[in-house]
Amino acid sequence: MGSFVSVLKGPRGDTAVLLVTFFLTVLADLTVAIEIGMVLAVFLFMRKMIQFTDVSVLTKQIDDTDNGTDKEAIGNYFVPKDVEVFEITGPLFFGAAYKFKDAIRFIEKQPKILIIRMRKVPIIDATGIKTIGEVYKECKRRGTKLVLSEVYSQQVMEELKNARLLFAIGKANVTKSSRKR
Repeated sequence: MGSFVSVLKGPRGDTAVLLVTFFLTVLADLTVAIEIGMVLAVFLFMRKMIQFTDVSVLTKQIDDTDNGTDKEAIGNYFVPKDVEVFEITGPLFFGAAYKFKDAIRFIEKQPKILIIRMRKVPIIDATGIKTIGEVYKECKRRGTKLVLSEVYSQQVMEELKNARLLFAIGKANVTKSSRKR
């Protein structure tokens, strides 16, 4: 009973899943209740992951030096005027891929080089790969060089390789580090 009450005091989404599952157990069947509860929990999890993922345009006006604790912050680098830098934070899956597409649309003047920082992308799914592919095709059409920087995740690198994007973009343009160490 204590666990039930503690969940009721928790986040509204978790409370809703608990109550729906509880009432379906009483009104319908335990199997149906568990199935629907799992589906609701999955949707709730995806919603939270979309909220966790962030896509930001890093410009010369943004000071993300993080009080000196982040040695890889964009504020520690010189970014030429014909270069646009985007940073993706969090998993790049179908929900976040749409955020990324929307952010890319707001580029006013097409840069000579588009850098996508992926240092905080732990995983990517097929939609994320498809989105990177579409961005690559658009860059190629416009004559913009695409660079994927700081791809630390082995899973992301494998997916890029399997989708032949590593080959298309060019291995030299997909880096594991932003600077030589």
